[in-house]
Amino acid sequence: MMRHPAFLSALLMLAALPAWAACDAPEGKVAYAVNWGGDRIGTDEVEFHHDGDKLLVRTRMEVKASMLFVTVLRMKHESEEVWVDGKLRSFRGRTVDNGDVFEVAIEPAPDGFKVTRNGESRIVPAGFLPGSPWCTDVLSPLGSRTLVDLVKGKVGTVDLVRRPDETLTVGGQTVTAQHYDMVGELQRESWFDAQGRFLRARVPAKLGPKVTIGLE
Repeated sequence: MMRHPAFLSALLMLAALPAWAACDAPEGKVAYAVNWGGDRIGTDEVEFHHDGDKLLVRTRMEVKASMLFVTVLRMKHESEEVWVDGKLRSFRGRTVDNGDVFEVAIEPAPDGFKVTRNGESRIVPAGFLPGSPWCTDVLSPLGSRTLVDLVKGKVGTVDLVRRPDETLTVGGQTVTAQHYDMVGELQRESWFDAQGRFLRARVPAKLGPKVTIGLE
């Protein structure tokens, strides 16, 4: 089923962004549902706290999936981001995936950002692409981008493309959504509303249908 982490990296609704997004972060909690094969398998809750020019973002996510009454996936993620005056100051995240622990940290460096994964560090460009952006403004420019996966701290290259707009039903309402694809080492589709705020993502699982993460 979904033992492979290919779909886990796509579950995060928040990521360490290289620059402030023009679509403003809300105040309070935003909840998303994680679904697979028509079943709800988890939740993703993101809390935004504003304090003057400081923004604190906390993400808590838990996923559990079974096959033939046997639990095949149990994953929990918690992270915290600190922004000051529209710039990322720190990211700290911890993921437990079926017992395997991954600690990821991102912080500014003189020549970009330093990404530390389980004690090992590397530098990525200042304009890196988060694996699951919460706002379309970080998706500029399109084309080849350096991507950081915050679930396990993997760094890779993807081709970011814009697809035609689509109509989605969100919260019982029909909305026109912007549609983007990340193709390459990490694959996913993402949809955003007219204000550029994240609505939904769809990512491949190792077996069976794709996983969908959507606004409740």
